[in-house]
Amino acid sequence: MPNRFLVQRGNFRIDTDPTLLQLDVIHDFLSSRSYWARGRSMEIIEKSIAHSLCFGVYDGEKQIGFAAVRSHYGGEQAVGVGAVLKHG
Repeated sequence: MPNRFLVQRGNFRIDTDPTLLQLDVIHDFLSSRSYWARGRSMEIIEKSIAHSLCFGVYDGEKQIGFAAVRSHYGGEQAVGVGAVLKHG
């Protein structure tokens, strides 16, 4: 696993710390509001997150964005998910 990535601008933060991800927020968006993962179970989303480099986007403590990069940490990566979950 690569080193933690963290960028903060004012109240907004992008962080790769997996313990900060709000799985309920991510699951709600992906399973009920995205077209590409509609109906996906929490179990499948958790498994996908466990095997990806994930970026959470936060406004204070509230998660407002999420991106997952699938990688073997060698030379190939692919962005699998990227979405602004909610803001405002």
